[in-house]
Amino acid sequence: SMDDLGVGVDINKKKPKDEHKLEYNGYVCPQEYVNEYTPMEFEELVTQFEVYDVDGNGTLDGFEIQKILHEMEMDFSIDAAKEFLEEVDEDGSGLLEFAEFAAFIAKVKGGNPKFKGFSKLANTLNATPVSLLEDQAKQRDF
Repeated sequence: SMDDLGVGVDINKKKPKDEHKLEYNGYVCPQEYVNEYTPMEFEELVTQFEVYDVDGNGTLDGFEIQKILHEMEMDFSIDAAKEFLEEVDEDGSGLLEFAEFAAFIAKVKGGNPKFKGFSKLANTLNATPVSLLEDQAKQRDF
């Protein structure tokens, strides 16, 4: 009914604290996950995604997913990659877009038992970020 709609609009008005945006290298964090990542973790997340996105087309395909599974020392068969995609590929495209990757890693960080085998991925967000090392290198050579 109409009055329900009116109420809905008010509830969904974003509070100012949710307005902050995480963006790095042209990648934007989905708004619902901006509070899950520090700016540094988000940079690391993007860097990780770019490493796995071998062909640089902005999505991870089954083959690129197999590489992640292999690095996690998990079953990295094509079937395992398909199964993984079924869990995390929210739009059913058969590819993992960055927003879906960000959502998946947020679940790993949150301790979702379904994804406990991937904790290594979340842990690297807190390792010395690649970007930090690059910044230090830049600073050294004025």
